Amino acid sequence: MTFTGTRCIGSCNEEIVETTVVGAERLWSDPKSWPSGKVPVADEDVHIESGWNMTMDVADTPIFRLVRVNGLLNFKRGMNITFRAKHIFVRAGEFHVGSKENPFTDNCNIILYGDKNS
Repeated sequence: MTFTGTRCIGSCNEEIVETTVVGAERLWSDPKSWPSGKVPVADEDVHIESGWNMTMDVADTPIFRLVRVNGLLNFKRGMNITFRAKHIFVRAGEFHVGSKENPFTDNCNIILYGDKNS
């Protein structure tokens, strides 16, 4: 899989915060991992904050409006995952689905919804 990064098109008003991963692993499925105390649901904006070490451990996500990654988002090994969003923005963080040294050997589907103007 190859991702191509682009700079903001139009306005990029937000300050970029450099990521430094600290603290324990957070599981996406655990309500305690989220400031709201609730696991994100369909059509919400989801923010992986700077310093977070978040692991996607949900086999089939709802469709999120925006997933912004300023921390670290890893995908759990040993399970098939389908991750759905209208927009994924890896801003100042990292998005890992395996690596060359340690490939993800399960199935991972990342599905983006909508067209570039929506």
